Amino acid sequence: MSAPPEHFGVGDLLDINVWPALSDADHPAAQRFWAETSHINIQWCRHTAGGFKRLICQPALMGDKALTPPQGFDAYQKIRQQARVKLQADPDNLELVWRQLAEKAPWPPRLWSAAYLAALATAANLRLVSFDRDFSRFPGLNWLHLPKETA
Repeated sequence: MSAPPEHFGVGDLLDINVWPALSDADHPAAQRFWAETSHINIQWCRHTAGGFKRLICQPALMGDKALTPPQGFDAYQKIRQQARVKLQADPDNLELVWRQLAEKAPWPPRLWSAAYLAALATAANLRLVSFDRDFSRFPGLNWLHLPKETA
């Protein structure tokens, strides 16, 4: 991974799947992203915050490291306390950008949440960071695809 280009926007919007990986040593791609190529400004949105809490409380994903809902909220707040981590509000033009994505790209209905994140990243001038290849379906999206690798 290389350093982020100067022109890629005002920050990184991390997909739901990136947040849990950042705290897991078995995800070297996420660790390299954070150390080497992440923007100084890292963004949550309400959708990714809720998804993060859902994932870290799931025994099927986290095994015996799964948190209770109060612990999940505490984990979220601990990350939010970092100076470089912010909560991104929906920009005024979000609905328009989201609609444009709906009109441009032929994508399956299961990608409405991904389309929302793509629209938010575009409207807020953020780079979207994800392990999910489905973001390639959104033309013009400033997107960093992290490889799914394990140690």
